[in-house]
Amino acid sequence: MRARVRKKRLRKPGVPTAGAPAGRRARVRNRLLVSVTLCAAAVLAAGAPTLAAASADTKEAQDLVERAELGRRAIALSHSLADERDSVVAALADTGPDGGGPDGGGPDGAEPRVDGPGASLRARVDRQAAKVRGAAPDRVRARLAALPQTRREARTGPRGARAAYEAYSETIQALRGIAQDAARELPARAQSATAGALPELARAVDQASATRGLLRGALAGSGAQRALTSRAQQARAREQAALDDFEETADRADRERYRTTVTGTDVNAAERYLARLTDRPYLTARDRALSAERVDAALSARIAHIRGVQSSFAAAEVKRLEGLRDDDVDALQLRAALVGACLLLALAVSVWSARSVARPLSVLRRGSGRLAADPAGTEPITFRGRNDEFADVVRALNALRESAAGLQRRASWAESEQDQLAVAKAELTEQHELLRQDHAALQEQARQSSVAGHALFERLARRTLELAERQLDALEGLEARETDPDRLGALFTLDHLATRMRRHSDTLLLLAGAPRGGDGAGGDGGAPPGPAPLLDVLRAAVSEIEQYERVELGTLPSGTQVGGAAADDLSHLVAELLDNAAAFSPRGSEVRLTGRTLKNGEVAVSVQDDGAGLHRKRLGEVNARLEAAGTQGPPGDGDPLGGGLYVAARLAARHGMRVRLRARRLGGTEAVVHV
Repeated sequence: MRARVRKKRLRKPGVPTAGAPAGRRARVRNRLLVSVTLCAAAVLAAGAPTLAAASADTKEAQDLVERAELGRRAIALSHSLADERDSVVAALADTGPDGGGPDGGGPDGAEPRVDGPGASLRARVDRQAAKVRGAAPDRVRARLAALPQTRREARTGPRGARAAYEAYSETIQALRGIAQDAARELPARAQSATAGALPELARAVDQASATRGLLRGALAGSGAQRALTSRAQQARAREQAALDDFEETADRADRERYRTTVTGTDVNAAERYLARLTDRPYLTARDRALSAERVDAALSARIAHIRGVQSSFAAAEVKRLEGLRDDDVDALQLRAALVGACLLLALAVSVWSARSVARPLSVLRRGSGRLAADPAGTEPITFRGRNDEFADVVRALNALRESAAGLQRRASWAESEQDQLAVAKAELTEQHELLRQDHAALQEQARQSSVAGHALFERLARRTLELAERQLDALEGLEARETDPDRLGALFTLDHLATRMRRHSDTLLLLAGAPRGGDGAGGDGGAPPGPAPLLDVLRAAVSEIEQYERVELGTLPSGTQVGGAAADDLSHLVAELLDNAAAFSPRGSEVRLTGRTLKNGEVAVSVQDDGAGLHRKRLGEVNARLEAAGTQGPPGDGDPLGGGLYVAARLAARHGMRVRLRARRLGGTEAVVHV
């Protein structure tokens, strides 16, 4: 069983279609309505770019606000995570050399249980991480997902203080990258000195916290003091470099705010401790004699001041971007109001202009109708409009009325010439009879010409079908002998095109009212073929459409056979429905073909698409035409039934099948064939 693909042709403009009403009346009011609509569309088209630009700015500003808010939450999370890191590092450093026993575990190689940060601190970190995780980039989510594993390793202490410090620091650095990315990707209209200085201040806060955590571990530990102190010295140097970059990037107001905030007795004491403890990569005996609690309190107070400045800068940046967003929203509303006002003005002017034309035309139409009915007996047309072209037409019609009245008076004088009028009437009657005979002869000639054209149309379709069959046979022979994949693919493409030509010829024979078999080529000849499996029939239908790769073949009833007389027509019918579904649905979507057996023994074949669907009223019109298509002619202009559905309905009527369309619940249309 071969596939047949229908090829659509575009109708040339201006050519009337079958079934179109003859002498359709064109209304001036409709043309005026079109002009008003076009004027409104022109105003909307002119205002669309500025509305689109304002909408894009508003969306961009909203995205900037969301990213700034995410950066602010990431800053708060990094602060809490740094506190947890410092507690973990201090606890690990207290368990032995490098944060553990000789093998990195507890004393004598046993795994220690390390008392890390308090439960309240971990709960705070978890709450803040939950707020950040949803909108954070993938790398940040991955680091936050690895946080429980880092905590488990810190509690058992198998890797030591340095490993725990690095694991926590990688997560903090990833959080810091959120603010860096937000500042780097700010558009020119949203840039500010504070936004540029925030990443440098975040880096300084991170390094200051790292210095505190490392020194806390060095003062609490034993064998890990040198390694932790060395890293604290490096972190202190990076903090100073970050503060220098902040001084260069920030404006004068931000620098002054930082200096006035990060000051006081605790800050001065912290600076002295930092200068003393990080002047060399190890702690002296005098350094170890310092009170760890006082050092930690001073460093924590200093970090709290710097964090306060950072948090205030982040909050101010969010507020600034919210102001930018509000300005963009106001600009969008103003532009929308201006476009709306222009649209209303254009509509008002267009409607006024249309009414100034339509109302005089109505007066002329009624007046000319009265004059045509009784030129002499009717009153003259009165027109109260402007002295324009309409007034000229009214004057011409009134002049025509006067002429008609004069002609009627002259006709009364001609009553004496009744004999001549009777002779003229007899001559007219004779001429009318001759014209009637000529008209009947012309009608008979036109009928004979139509019958001959119909037979010629059928013969041409059968010849085309014969050529397609012969071409398919030749291609089959070439495909059987060809082994080169590229040439074989080209032959398959030609085979598909020839199959579509054959299906087109079948459609022409159907529209001509002739069966596919018979005298012409391509007929089946003798006895009808045997039954064919339904699966083979539907597969042939799939291969008959141009976009066959979009069809998804679903579940089908097994063991179902289709009579040989109806198998080809059912394949043709389903192919028309598949082609119609593929044409009226998005190109990337799928068209689903399924079948099921009903309780009454029939088989329902379903074709589903994801297109825009049909309105309920339109769907009812199409189904009504599908039921009547077997007894009516092909669709014309304004007919709800398209060419493909008309062919499907004719094929269904030939074998007593039923075709109906229905709307799908989730969108699209489903065509069901009851076989």
